[in-house]
Amino acid sequence: MKGRTIIELTDINTKEVKRIEDNNMFTKALDAVFKQFPWWHSNNSVARSESDITSLVPVVGNALGGLLLFPEEIEENENLLYAPASNKPTAIASYDAYSGEDSRRGSFNDIESGKIANGYRFVWDFPTSAGNGPIKCACLTSKKGGAGYWNAGGDLIKDNNSGAYYEPIGARYTLWNGLSECYAFGADEKGIYYKTGSDIYRIRTPRKSYTLFGSPYTSDKLGTLTNNGGMLLHEGKVCVIRNGANSSGNATVTIDKYDPETWEMTSEVITVAAPLAASNELRHTCVTDGYLYLLGNDTSRYYKVNLENLADVQEIVTNGGNDTGRSGSLASFNHGAISHSRLIEADNTSHDIALTNSVPFASDGVWLMCGVERAGGGSRLFMTTGSTVVMPYIATINNLAQPVNKGATQTMKVTYIVTE
Repeated sequence: MKGRTIIELTDINTKEVKRIEDNNMFTKALDAVFKQFPWWHSNNSVARSESDITSLVPVVGNALGGLLLFPEEIEENENLLYAPASNKPTAIASYDAYSGEDSRRGSFNDIESGKIANGYRFVWDFPTSAGNGPIKCACLTSKKGGAGYWNAGGDLIKDNNSGAYYEPIGARYTLWNGLSECYAFGADEKGIYYKTGSDIYRIRTPRKSYTLFGSPYTSDKLGTLTNNGGMLLHEGKVCVIRNGANSSGNATVTIDKYDPETWEMTSEVITVAAPLAASNELRHTCVTDGYLYLLGNDTSRYYKVNLENLADVQEIVTNGGNDTGRSGSLASFNHGAISHSRLIEADNTSHDIALTNSVPFASDGVWLMCGVERAGGGSRLFMTTGSTVVMPYIATINNLAQPVNKGATQTMKVTYIVTE
């Protein structure tokens, strides 16, 4: 697919019209959205969520149905699925009329929008009171993604009515293994890794292809841990993070690394210049862009440790939240980390979010894989896994050859033409 963007600014006093027109590129966001869906089929235990993959089809108006206008350019890279943390949009719009008080929101023009030869024309209107400021890049996103965006002030939001920041897509799979304290901590092309007691298992579930014969949901025991601690799947190894709590000074952290195929174990001891909470065997963590994320001792902050330079330790304050137990679990996402209660961006900005009982444990493109807490006989005998698409991804990138600065005396019309 390809597209073209037209931005028209009209001064309400002088009637002067400024028109900017430019071509755009498509990222792999739509490919990432739809490639995961087969993963959740091949087993009769699969149950799709109420807002499943059908909420993003047809593509026009759903997977493509939102607009994001950014104050800074975005690298024209098809593998870039989210805007940088520091580049918050000047203006946003969705596939509906809008009359609220969000000063960023435009309104969909359903009269001028519509099908064209081999494609579709999106048109959004912004009054003088909305979308004011510099605009250097225009991107299409989903309908839900265009309805809200995480802001520098705090909460992640997407929909002003529901307050939700994400759209549950896909399905859930429930595994019964008769064992207690069962939870997932990572996934790769070979399956989902989970821990029960001191034992590590892997569900053989192909993430990107069908299995023609037999059930792909076969659970294999990989081995038993020598010591318990926080779990991590990193560079193909099952890792256990072990450390005691320290209220000040340096923390000594031991990382046990198990080969999942041979179960051979090696250990590495590192010193982290930060007060850390004691390792929790019900918690998992992550490494993103070479940084290991660890929970701080007062549980209202995290630290990220550069594994190539252990002197590089950065503090992340979590807006007063306190994470304990599994609530301190983190998974990598978009050059940062995400848990069921917060999102940490690449610039260490922390946002409070709410995934209720779902705890993300792995990511793939725009998808998060989550473990859902379910009780059975007083213990987690069920492991329910699910998937969710996090908004707002960027499906197109258009860096304007002539950046604009919308003022309070200008209206703005944005036309985004998409053709196959």
